[in-house]
Amino acid sequence: MERIELPGFQDLRVQFDYDEDTGRIQYRKLSNKARRASSEAGHVADVGGALYRVVAVEYPSGKSRQVYAHRVIWKLMTAQEPPREIDHINGNTQDNRWANMRDGSGGANSKNRAMPKNNTSGACGVVWDKATGFWVARMGLGGVQRTLGYFENKEDAARAARSERLKNGFTERHGLPKSGLDKPQTLEDTLV
Repeated sequence: MERIELPGFQDLRVQFDYDEDTGRIQYRKLSNKARRASSEAGHVADVGGALYRVVAVEYPSGKSRQVYAHRVIWKLMTAQEPPREIDHINGNTQDNRWANMRDGSGGANSKNRAMPKNNTSGACGVVWDKATGFWVARMGLGGVQRTLGYFENKEDAARAARSERLKNGFTERHGLPKSGLDKPQTLEDTLV
């Protein structure tokens, strides 16, 4: 979805109610029959495999555009245009509580990402090297891939990769499987 500049803060305040504790956003104006005062604004859309709430925002020109709810919420809370990336801290893109959002610019968003779907080793930053017969721990930082070491077993490689990520400001949830994001885990739980 294209990122477009939002209407002014006051225009958004006229259109939406937001509860920062629950993350619930509702329409104030019920100009559309599909909008109900008791229901949450917009709908959930699948955007590249992630589910985001999308709301209809009316512009002063009279046109309406579909916009990510978390962008509208950012402007409602700060009166500022949202940053290019907004990070949902707990990884749940539908959890729009204000305490769960932060500026994801400057790599903060990527340092909080779950394990990629195409991961084949089951451990983030760990690959099997056929040529050497070892597990290789790697980490990308600032656009540069670094090799952290070669290991006889996957668990040692995973420990090395995770330790290095944590030293470099990656979050505890970075690289965990998506299914394990909602519950606390120990280091041993996340290695295999």
